[in-house]
Amino acid sequence: MSEALPQAGGELPAKGAPDVPYATRCTAAWGEISQRIALRQQVYRHFATVSMTAIVAVIGVWAKGGEPAFRAVAECGAVALVVYSWAFALWIRNNRDMVDLLGVYCKMLEGGFKKDRKPEEICPHEAGHTEDAGWIVLSRHYGRFSDFAAVMLALTSAAPALYFGAVHYLAREWSRSAAMFILGLVGMASAVFVGVNPIVRRKIAGYDPDIVKEKGNRLRSRRTP
Repeated sequence: MSEALPQAGGELPAKGAPDVPYATRCTAAWGEISQRIALRQQVYRHFATVSMTAIVAVIGVWAKGGEPAFRAVAECGAVALVVYSWAFALWIRNNRDMVDLLGVYCKMLEGGFKKDRKPEEICPHEAGHTEDAGWIVLSRHYGRFSDFAAVMLALTSAAPALYFGAVHYLAREWSRSAAMFILGLVGMASAVFVGVNPIVRRKIAGYDPDIVKEKGNRLRSRRTP
């Protein structure tokens, strides 16, 4: 396959565009998708291991004694857990959005936006990112289990702050109790941020090349002085 295939809408590549075969572009995009998914699974495992270990350590330090030094260290650990959960949530959102955008790009290469397309003329194999093939639909559906796991981990990471807030409240230490409760709510917000990933995923899946181009031009115009 030496020549570039027509665009999904039927047009030839723009003048001056590199003459890269569509099969090569699709293979490269698939490779990046696979790498990003593998990295995401590693981040899930690391986050689960580190957060669970840190929670046990923080609670253990708190329970070690009522000395202010121990409790201060435990509360610092609770702050670190919330920051860690937000870093995890933001990284996962970035990773998922990039994978979904690459999926839209693959869908374009596979002719998924051409109403009267003939799949064998656009893509030499069965398209994987067009909804009628079913693969990408099932992938998004079963991705909810990873989302549930991420939500549970983010909620658990907020547990020490909420527990410390309750202890301070019972001891009538109002300011420290309020600070810990607010911190716990901030940690729970990261779970909500992760929980809406399926909504964002469906929104990106509904993009077509014109929408992507419009959004890209809008962002570029904002950054241009």
